[in-house]
Amino acid sequence: DRTGRIHLSSTISVGPNKTVDGRGGGLVTLTGGDFGLLRIDGDQGSHNVIINHIAFEHHPENEGTQCDDCSDSVQLRNGTTEVWIHHAAFRYCGDECLDAGQQSTNLTVSWSRFTDAYYANLIGSSKVPEDRVMRVTMHHNFYARVQRRSPRVSTGRLHFFNNYVRN
Repeated sequence: DRTGRIHLSSTISVGPNKTVDGRGGGLVTLTGGDFGLLRIDGDQGSHNVIINHIAFEHHPENEGTQCDDCSDSVQLRNGTTEVWIHHAAFRYCGDECLDAGQQSTNLTVSWSRFTDAYYANLIGSSKVPEDRVMRVTMHHNFYARVQRRSPRVSTGRLHFFNNYVRN
């Protein structure tokens, strides 16, 4: 059984064909400072990644406020493909709770919670024309006390269904 809080001193980089699974008795919570908690990067060949039953928290003082000096909780970058984030919880996020861009595609976020944050999700970047290829599905997610970007799509395609947004 794995449960409890893990305070990170630096960002975790996830490689290809990996599952980060927090099931087994309770929820595993990753906490940290002003850096990204988890990075999935296509430059390192990251594809076929599953994140399951993990909570991501930055500082509680970030609750509902913009943090210009903070990093995203989870970053998907540089052509990352086939990523499934399932039953995750994002709270007190630094900048974005989940930021997907730079040609990352075939991403699914399902049955997850985004709460007590200023920005929730950023999909694509208008500064990266190649992000038009992005395909993201978000379903059965819950948003509460999020000020903006629930989600924001700059470029790419988003299939957004059966989500509940409450502020």
